[in-house]
Amino acid sequence: MPDAVSGFWEACRNLESLSMNAVHFEGERVSIPSDTVLDRMRTLVMEDVVFGGMRPLGIEDFEMIRPEHLAIVFHCPILESFELKISDFRVRMAIHHPLHKERRPQLDPLNIPWYLRNDEGWTSVLEGIGNCFENILCLHLRSDGFGPRTLKALGTHFRHLADLRLTFSNSAVIQGVLCSCPALEILHAQVVSVKDIAEGEPWVCRHLRELQVVFFCGTTDQALQPLVFERLSTLTRLVTLDMNRQQHYIGYNNQLKFRLDCGLGQLANLQALTYLAFLGSNRACQKQRLETGDIEWMVSNWKRLKGIYGDLNEDPQVEAQLKVTLEHHGIAYGPTRTLGAEASHVNPEPSRDTGGRSSCCLLSVGDGGGGGVLESRLDCELGQLARLQELRTVVFDEMKDAEWMINNWKRLE
Repeated sequence: MPDAVSGFWEACRNLESLSMNAVHFEGERVSIPSDTVLDRMRTLVMEDVVFGGMRPLGIEDFEMIRPEHLAIVFHCPILESFELKISDFRVRMAIHHPLHKERRPQLDPLNIPWYLRNDEGWTSVLEGIGNCFENILCLHLRSDGFGPRTLKALGTHFRHLADLRLTFSNSAVIQGVLCSCPALEILHAQVVSVKDIAEGEPWVCRHLRELQVVFFCGTTDQALQPLVFERLSTLTRLVTLDMNRQQHYIGYNNQLKFRLDCGLGQLANLQALTYLAFLGSNRACQKQRLETGDIEWMVSNWKRLKGIYGDLNEDPQVEAQLKVTLEHHGIAYGPTRTLGAEASHVNPEPSRDTGGRSSCCLLSVGDGGGGGVLESRLDCELGQLARLQELRTVVFDEMKDAEWMINNWKRLE
């Protein structure tokens, strides 16, 4: 059978594009012969391909990516795209070229848009990828199944990881990443709670330049804010702190307060900070309530500061005065702004086929501090959300129709 395998790859030498579906290579863990070079191959798609010594795999087998799958990339010196699909799990890779046979290819980025439900599955996937590619610098992951083992795999197999972009990440995962990935320069995630930060280990990502996350401070967590500022103060290379980009969350009405009486003074050593963005006016959230003294401190201590965005104070007159202060110092201001040039290069999140059902991971509802409230009651058309069959988490301040939610959203956790 190895002769047949060699013959197959020999026949592929002149191909520029190859798509394999439901192919089973028999024999003792045979892959592509070491001396084979597919020097014309630009596009490679492998769907449900099984190599010798492997049993057919399913989504629950947690053995989805093997070196035999990814090793083929090393034989394609001008490969531009590689897609691997095994039982509803999909990996897309855009690859730098030209490549050299003697070195491993660089992925830019590795985007895993599909999702796994548990820690074990993600651990297997990341370990498989990490064993094949030593120097992955950028990962885009849908991380709702992450757990302790996944975080350990990230820290072990992706030591050089500089750019990590997570969707559907929970607070514990974000805190875990900040403690596990020392080479990170860019982190895009969702919401991390002050409580998780306070109870977690110190952060190790001292090279972080761009942090995109919302800090959620519950009503009982106000005393923990200085500890969060202490953690932020270790990010001395931080250029962009963006707390304004999370469209998935509505109603988080307790931001981390960037005021001197809450610990802001601990951030004096963030000398590289250039852009700062708070949650904007399109969110039902409590505003920052900054005062002139807070703004003057920022301008005085952050010499490279060029822009502050988002809502600064609930009082329009106070906010107008703060705007005048910023303009006087040549600091740009606006109610909202998209920060981070790198964000324009993020691959869009593909939609999963949910059989006509709407997909939603988290719905957050609150009083909004007096603005833009999402009323979550049946008499306010809550019944129209019955199609959100993927909904698993609901955050709310007051909810009179919880029984309806439990009966209609079967996957609530």
